[in-house]
Amino acid sequence: MLLMVEVAVFLWVEFGYGMEVWAAQNDQARIQEAELEQLTWMGHFLIVVIVVAGLAIVCRAPGTLLSQLLATGAVAVLLVLAQHSHDRSHPGPRLPRAQAARPATAAAERATEPLLPSVDALSRLAA
Repeated sequence: MLLMVEVAVFLWVEFGYGMEVWAAQNDQARIQEAELEQLTWMGHFLIVVIVVAGLAIVCRAPGTLLSQLLATGAVAVLLVLAQHSHDRSHPGPRLPRAQAARPATAAAERATEPLLPSVDALSRLAA
């Protein structure tokens, strides 16, 4: 019964976010806002399902525990897929090649220097 309630709540809220995207009518700001709200809600829902699974452990209800662990796995997979889809559709800005090849900090610059002096440096020291 608990699993059916969770599925119904999940589907109802997802339907609501789908309707929000449909109502946005190509307004990219509203669509992106609805997608981010959906991801946030899904993360909170995952936490709730995990807490309910923890309560099933405390109550020693093996049937409920198994169904809650399956629900937790399903919600986690859906959340990861939704985040992956969002990340692929919203790539971050790319750095130009010159900036990408340059070390970010002075410590990184020192790390790229050779640890041992070159033969030329040793011959200059000896002279």
